[in-house]
Amino acid sequence: MPAAEQSTTVHVPPAVQSLKAGSVGLVGVVFMALATAAPITAMTGNLPVIIGSGSGLHAPAGFVFVSLVLAVFTVGYVAMARHITTAGAFYGFVSHGLGRVAGMASGLLAVLAYVVFESSIVGIFAYFAQQSVQSEFGVHWPWPVFALVMLAVTAILSYFDLNVAAKVLGVFLVGEVLMLLLLGGAVLAHGGGDSGLHIGSLNPVGAFAGVNAGVGLFFCFWSWIGFESTATGGRGQAAEEAGASILSARRASARSRRARASRPALHL
Repeated sequence: MPAAEQSTTVHVPPAVQSLKAGSVGLVGVVFMALATAAPITAMTGNLPVIIGSGSGLHAPAGFVFVSLVLAVFTVGYVAMARHITTAGAFYGFVSHGLGRVAGMASGLLAVLAYVVFESSIVGIFAYFAQQSVQSEFGVHWPWPVFALVMLAVTAILSYFDLNVAAKVLGVFLVGEVLMLLLLGGAVLAHGGGDSGLHIGSLNPVGAFAGVNAGVGLFFCFWSWIGFESTATGGRGQAAEEAGASILSARRASARSRRARASRPALHL
């Protein structure tokens, strides 16, 4: 067929579904990472278990040790985030290093872990909400009512723009951090308990002491869950959601780690 008679039809590729650009910036990434780590939930849910059934008086040492370990982990985590751009976070990292099968397995394991974690969060929220309403207003509602309210609010915030969720989380995060600072400040102002402040409990070696040090360290690590979400503020597909460069992920990871590391010793 002559060149003049050849078809000149241009095939336009179909539109690709992608994350909305400019949804949330560096400040939003930091707030969402810290809110996902849930500081006040860690203090009210994990800390009693760490002290009562884990490390005991050595709980601060456990947090210090875990903070040091995760500080080293963050260096490599951020280094990988510079080159591996995916909103899948750990799935993308494991796939690049160990293959797609291992990556898929780690992704499914992470999803299962988060499903179990969210179920526990719904339960602890419903319990404390029920107790608070009953003590403050004298009204006793079944705990499933509060659980359903939480699920409904979560669904609504998930449906709308990501920036809306970031702002709401920011407000609650500031409130819970202020409450923890007031609590920690009151403890320090009164000089601790009956026997005073135990500075030696901050020695990282004490992380391996206690009745069940393994249980204590597990819940110390669990108290950090969520800080890895800063990787979704990286370049490429994740940058479409974060509206920033990989710098957002690096800065957010570092700020999240520093903020969380300064909390345990203050409140113990």
